[in-house]
Amino acid sequence: MLHVLVLLLMGCTSNDIKENEEQIEIATNEMKHLQTQLDALKKELTVQKEIIEKLEGENQFIVREIATLENRCNMNQTLLTNLPGITHKQGDIKEATLGKDGVSILVDYAEFKQDLTAPNNFVIGNEKEERDELLAGSDSFYVLKALVPTFINSEDFVRSEHDGLYDSYIIGNKVVLVNERYVA
Repeated sequence: MLHVLVLLLMGCTSNDIKENEEQIEIATNEMKHLQTQLDALKKELTVQKEIIEKLEGENQFIVREIATLENRCNMNQTLLTNLPGITHKQGDIKEATLGKDGVSILVDYAEFKQDLTAPNNFVIGNEKEERDELLAGSDSFYVLKALVPTFINSEDFVRSEHDGLYDSYIIGNKVVLVNERYVA
């Protein structure tokens, strides 16, 4: 009986060892598989970091270029408004009609003012309603399309909506340039 008991105990120990060895082998294989996945993810992370660094560099370049263009625009604005005989006015275009001499526009003057307390950091002031009817040439119109000033011919300008604020550059009673500044 003692032999049977010893054999039973040895058999149990032997089965336990086999089961443990199998579990260890399964765990080892799973760990190798997870390590392979981790190595692949580390490589992908390195690639993504390189892409991010490249995009950050490109973004910094674009930000510098935008600042340069804004400064050039401001310089041109200053030069233009200081040319003899040119008047710069801002306003809403209430009506535009095409005639034989050009485009007749009815402008209600307003002003774009920086105001850091306002929702968009600016306000459009129109203290008193003051209107002029002006004549514009056919090559005078620029409107915002996706926030980019874009040339538009006089026929298309007359047909378009005029919901924004416009910069007008005037010599005498003739508009030489109309540029949409803000879209309502």
